[in-house]
Amino acid sequence: MFIDKIKNNRFSFLIQIAYRNIYRNIRRSLFSIVAIALAVLFIIIMMSYIQGMLDSVKRIASTYEIGDIRLYTKDFEIKKDFLPLQYPIEMENRSIDEFVNELRSIKGVKAVFKRIATPATLLDSNVKHGIAWGININEESKINYFNFSKRNNGLLIGRYPHQNSNECAIGIRMARKLKIIQPVMEIDKFINIYKNLSSDDKILFDKYYKLNYDKNVYNLIREKNEPEKNTFYNKLKEMKKSNRKKPIYKDIDKKDELNLFRIFINNLEVEIIFKIVSSTYSDKFYNPRLTGIFDFDYALFDTSYIIVPYDKLSKLAVLKNKAQSIFVFLNNPNDSEKIAEIISDKLNSEDILVKEWRQHEYLIMFKQFQMIYYIFYGVFIIIASFLIVNTIIMIIYERLKEIGMMGALGMNRKEIVIVFFMEALVLSLFGAFLGTIVGGGLTFYLSRIPINIEALTGGIDFPTGNIIYIRFSFLILLNGFLYGVILSSLCTILPSLKSAFIEPVEALRK
Repeated sequence: MFIDKIKNNRFSFLIQIAYRNIYRNIRRSLFSIVAIALAVLFIIIMMSYIQGMLDSVKRIASTYEIGDIRLYTKDFEIKKDFLPLQYPIEMENRSIDEFVNELRSIKGVKAVFKRIATPATLLDSNVKHGIAWGININEESKINYFNFSKRNNGLLIGRYPHQNSNECAIGIRMARKLKIIQPVMEIDKFINIYKNLSSDDKILFDKYYKLNYDKNVYNLIREKNEPEKNTFYNKLKEMKKSNRKKPIYKDIDKKDELNLFRIFINNLEVEIIFKIVSSTYSDKFYNPRLTGIFDFDYALFDTSYIIVPYDKLSKLAVLKNKAQSIFVFLNNPNDSEKIAEIISDKLNSEDILVKEWRQHEYLIMFKQFQMIYYIFYGVFIIIASFLIVNTIIMIIYERLKEIGMMGALGMNRKEIVIVFFMEALVLSLFGAFLGTIVGGGLTFYLSRIPINIEALTGGIDFPTGNIIYIRFSFLILLNGFLYGVILSSLCTILPSLKSAFIEPVEALRK
């Protein structure tokens, strides 16, 4: 009766044997499960982190670099790194504005904007080079978060420039480099500002500015500690410090710093004077008044970009009825390939390129790296699987007599291999499941916490925001689980096969 039952449910019986064998050495089984769990946990966290970085790259590329679709000329593509104005888009039978309106009428298109970005030479001793960025920032802020971590337009102080106005806005890092908060002020200048301040602002000024009686100027207090004695050693130490790059306002509280910026912008006519090379190769000088400071949480823009009204910069660049680039934003970015084809058909021109966001060079490069990441994950799982491999080999040597008994009772080699393989598979399943549960909880928690990528890397030349968020995804959890189970199970096939080549008679003798 029992033998007949085994014959009828042979496979399930083999699984029961494998499952029971796990409890014969609980400590060894637990070590195997924990090893796989840690490997799967590591893979899930790494996948979530890398996907978070990829999301940031996509967001940065879409917002600043390419939109969902970007149009520019072939000649511009060749010299794109230099941001030239000399190769604009021109329409033969219609104006550039008519073409933009035609693009807006395409189904699935959310918004279309013209933009200009060109190198600017600043007439300032602290900052020599920047990028003049012609954009309708107030309109674009309605569809894009320029500061994604705060979900806003990135404006810290003041306001963005109005269209057709002689105004500009700069990033917080550029404002520090340009020393908008003046480190030294003449007494008359200080008094003129001070008398117009509110009581709170006067307290702030008193906190950070001190009269230098020797030079009759007010100095920004940068060092809060008492000065050290004037010894040779201290002089040498100061000389070494002076050669290092350090923040300008390292001792100013961030909130106080923003208030000081506000005071100087509101009470002084701060101008950012620069020149560009127009589309006709002529030098054009511009002195817009500073009206705002932004923080896009993107180091490149916060350090180098000067926001100027598009219409004003277009006139300055001599781009009447022309456009350096046209950015198209869609309701669904995944439709970019289809809509890019529609735009190409409307253009019917080989000189104008239509690029969709998937063609951005950094996204292509990042996806190529993903294969390397998967190889890295595989190596990590295989290393963790060595403990299971070692466990199976030990089990085989410990159970030689059992293997002989199984063979003597009628189990063939295939079934003996299945028993040991299923034992390893169950250990892999338990370990991968445990790693997935812990990894899922951890990534869900971390996905709500901003990670300062710049602080982690020391600053990288890569189009990713300063702040990224780990991505929590059930697909990532499933991938991590399957990756752990499949690879660790495959690693146990060879040691399991070893049991098939043991002769029952020889096993019973040992």
